[in-house]
Amino acid sequence: MSIQRSYSAPYLSSLPAAASSSSASNVKEAYEQLDKQFNRLVRDAKRHPVSENNVQPDWIADLQKAARSPAWQETVGDFVMRKHPEDMQHLRDQYEKRTLLLENNAEKKEGQKSAKPAKNDYKQLNSSFADLEARVSNMTKGSKAVFVGSGPQPNTVLAYVNHADSVTGIDINPEAIEATKAIASASGGKIQFEQVPGEAFNYKPYTHVGIAVMVPDKGKILEQIRKTSGPDCTVIVRSVDGLKNAMYEGFDPAASKGFEKIATLHGTDHNITHATILRKKPLNIVA
Repeated sequence: MSIQRSYSAPYLSSLPAAASSSSASNVKEAYEQLDKQFNRLVRDAKRHPVSENNVQPDWIADLQKAARSPAWQETVGDFVMRKHPEDMQHLRDQYEKRTLLLENNAEKKEGQKSAKPAKNDYKQLNSSFADLEARVSNMTKGSKAVFVGSGPQPNTVLAYVNHADSVTGIDINPEAIEATKAIASASGGKIQFEQVPGEAFNYKPYTHVGIAVMVPDKGKILEQIRKTSGPDCTVIVRSVDGLKNAMYEGFDPAASKGFEKIATLHGTDHNITHATILRKKPLNIVA
């Protein structure tokens, strides 16, 4: 689910009318600066694509730094991104490739028995944040949790199992499932992994569902959760905002039909994601 919002009108005419010519000039200047910065990032990404021999090209650090700037959280930044949907997708594809390469490299170095996280932004969404998700979502020893997009180094699964009775990690990547066999075997039955798409999984036995930030089509997964889960299912959806959408796919609140928002958890500079905690609505009040 990429950012494919329409951009049918020139930028300045699309914004609310400015209160004065001075403020209009400031808005235009801010837009031009962000647009220039964005185009430079895209240019560098196309000139120096992510590869096995160049997992961390310089533009990655530039993108990470820019994404943490408050300017990209404002309306002006949103309009810049809306103007360039194809370039946004290109950056996201490159960043995802880089994340997967880092995970694969870490797996080769550490071996299947290691749960040490790879040194990248996604893995900096560490156990402390997952512990916070578990506490806020009221995950207890009577809970059964599933995490969609568990990956080859399932740090979140390992954190959730400290709170829940059992945790299942699901992923579409067979190599990720293969890499986690040793973890499942050593868990005494408390952890298991399955190769299955999140939009095809049966969530009926589970009280809690977590969705990784890298997982696409979150709306389809939420619909499957709504159809198959029990009446009190709690869902933890990780997402991003601002220019971080050029790294990972954002979460569209409109996709949460049938759920009510309980809380939003915000990450730090090193943990670029945030999490939205949802609870399933009773069928008779689904709007």
